[in-house]
Amino acid sequence: MALSKNALIVLTSHYDVFYEDGTKTGVFWSEAAHAFHAFKKAGWEVQFVSETGSYGIDEHSLVPPMFISEEDLAEYNNKDAEIHKYLAQTKAIKDVNVDDYAIFYAAGGHATLFDLPTATGLIDAARKIYANGGVVSAVCHGPAIFGGCPELVKDKKVTCFVQAAEEQIGLGATLEKFNLKTNEEILAAAGGIYQAPPNEWVDFSVADGRIVTGVNPASATSTAEKAIAALQ
Repeated sequence: MALSKNALIVLTSHYDVFYEDGTKTGVFWSEAAHAFHAFKKAGWEVQFVSETGSYGIDEHSLVPPMFISEEDLAEYNNKDAEIHKYLAQTKAIKDVNVDDYAIFYAAGGHATLFDLPTATGLIDAARKIYANGGVVSAVCHGPAIFGGCPELVKDKKVTCFVQAAEEQIGLGATLEKFNLKTNEEILAAAGGIYQAPPNEWVDFSVADGRIVTGVNPASATSTAEKAIAALQ
C-alpha cells in the first residue's frame, strides 16, 4: 500500500478536574501544536482526532513560563491562527478512514491516562496504521495508548514522561488518588524497553523502527520529525 503524507494527531477526550487547584486536565496544548507545525512544515496534511470527537485543553498547559512559551500562548489566544481551523474540524476516530493515514501521533496531557488505554477506536487505528506500514508515535503521556496495544511496543525501545518528574511537579499522590498507572508502568507492562532521558525536561525522543516516542512537551517537535523520518 502506497502511504500518503497524512498524519493523525490524536487528542484525549477526557477533560475534567484533576489538579489540586481545581483546574482541569485535557490535551497538553504545545504537544499538539508543535507536532501540527512540524507536520505542516514537512508538507504533511493533518487531521485532529479523538475517541469521541470532543477534547478540552489542559489548563496547566496554558500557564507560562514552565509549560508554554509566550509565543505558543499567543497562538492559542489567536483564534484566527491556522491550527484553530484544523482543531475546529476534529473528528471522532469512527468517522475517519484510517487507511488514508501514515502516521499516528498521540499528544499528551495527564488526561490521556484516563482514556487512551481503553480507547478502542484509537487503539484499533494505531494497530491498523502500523499494520499498513505506517508509524505509531506518542509524546509525554501519549504513550498511554500502548496500554491498549502492548504488542506494538513489546521489545521496542521506548520513552515517556518520567515517573520521577510526576513527583517533581507534585502529582504523584494525585495519580494514586485517581488510581492511575504512570506511563513508565504502562510501558513496562507492555514489554517495552524503557530509555531514560539525560534529564526529565530536555528534548529527548526515541525511534525504534516505526515506533517513535518522546519524553515531555519539549520533545513534541522531535517526536513528529522522527515519525516522518521513520518512513523515509
